[in-house]
Amino acid sequence: MAQIARAIQHQTAELASLVKQQAETAPHAAGTLKGLGKQAEEVVFLMRACGQYDVQLGQGEHGQALANTLLAAQVGASTKLRNAGFRQKMTNRLAVGIAGAHWGTHERFCLSVADFLTYTDAELDAFASEAKGAKGSDQRPTPPQRLDDWIARTKRQNDTWCLVYGAEWRDVRHNAMETLAEWHHLAQPHRWPLNVIMDIWGNYIGGLVKSSGSCLDSSRSLPTARR
Repeated sequence: MAQIARAIQHQTAELASLVKQQAETAPHAAGTLKGLGKQAEEVVFLMRACGQYDVQLGQGEHGQALANTLLAAQVGASTKLRNAGFRQKMTNRLAVGIAGAHWGTHERFCLSVADFLTYTDAELDAFASEAKGAKGSDQRPTPPQRLDDWIARTKRQNDTWCLVYGAEWRDVRHNAMETLAEWHHLAQPHRWPLNVIMDIWGNYIGGLVKSSGSCLDSSRSLPTARR
């Protein structure tokens, strides 16, 4: 009986170890802090031109480290963030979206123009004081209904993008935004309604990230040079 008891105890310990190992190695859901893996780190690294771009927020940090830095900075250095041009409530959704390069509209956790609202200093102070790293809302805000609101939110999105991924992105993104706004406002609004403009922009920024991911996939498929 003693041998049977020891055998059962040994098997139970092995099963517990196996369950723990599977839990540790199981992939975490995309759009979560723990879901920020190596792929997200490499994509952001590429979007920063492999460290060559002028990055003001989270320079040299990627993945979970970048997300945690952004969350902490909202509380610990909010004035510095605002002086740099960052005037958003750093929710968990925003931090993970930025660190994971989750942009576009194809997934619920992806960041879109709708996420970049305007806030007063008082509202940002209250959030920094009360949140203290809290998750905040994970829901995407209501999208803009007017062209001027879309332009304002897009400018805030561009500011955030350039602060985290590099100032070198500013001209190309600003020119793309102005072109779409011109199509809607000056050309033929009935042919280029706002919802179409927003869809094009969402696909555009999502495509920028996707192209970086494609570069990574291509590089992995290259044969390793022999020594």
